[in-house]
Amino acid sequence: MTATMASRDVEDAEHMAGILQIANASETISDAAREIVNVITQGLGLDEMVINALKTSDESIMRTTILENSDMADKTFEDIKLAIKTGMYILAVRREKKWFYKPRKKFIFRKGDVIIARGLDEGVSLLKKIAAGEVRL
Repeated sequence: MTATMASRDVEDAEHMAGILQIANASETISDAAREIVNVITQGLGLDEMVINALKTSDESIMRTTILENSDMADKTFEDIKLAIKTGMYILAVRREKKWFYKPRKKFIFRKGDVIIARGLDEGVSLLKKIAAGEVRL
């Protein structure tokens, strides 16, 4: 709302309103993804209806561990460009007992990190192979 009030005229405000709607939708999606991660990490059971919905989705949520010989180890999130190369988006990273949600560009992956990602089904096996060191970046 503040952004639309700061616009110079009605036309600017209308353009800003569209951008704000996109930002709001993005936040809603991000919140939903975090809730899914919480269900996975806390070992809570999923309702059968949710499981069936996830099975028919074009996207998958997966978990894998970064192994020692992986090109991901000791590289920043920005350096590896996973979304571009695999179509997978990192939702969270567990390092020992600590969780990092929506890692930023300068986040450095380490061997042993457990990553939870979402994306198209085709990217799941590729990301697992990259994390295992079977495919190079």
